[in-house]
Amino acid sequence: MSGPNRWPAIRVLLAWRDRVTLGGALCVALLGFWLAWRTGWPELALFGLLLAAAAHAVLRVAIEVVALVAETLMPQ
Repeated sequence: MSGPNRWPAIRVLLAWRDRVTLGGALCVALLGFWLAWRTGWPELALFGLLLAAAAHAVLRVAIEVVALVAETLMPQ
């Protein structure tokens, strides 16, 4: 593997960074709504939204670290 075919997962992650962070946050929020519906505790929906915001921030930082490492170590 050489050239643009090297590290395809990293290249896809960097190309779709916004979609990955928003998708992860949306999954966490939907999980919170589902748990609220399933258990009958509406507080879990709010908790799911707060966790979704935190997941979005954590994913964004993690992808920025991957971008920094890729920029530093991967040949252009």
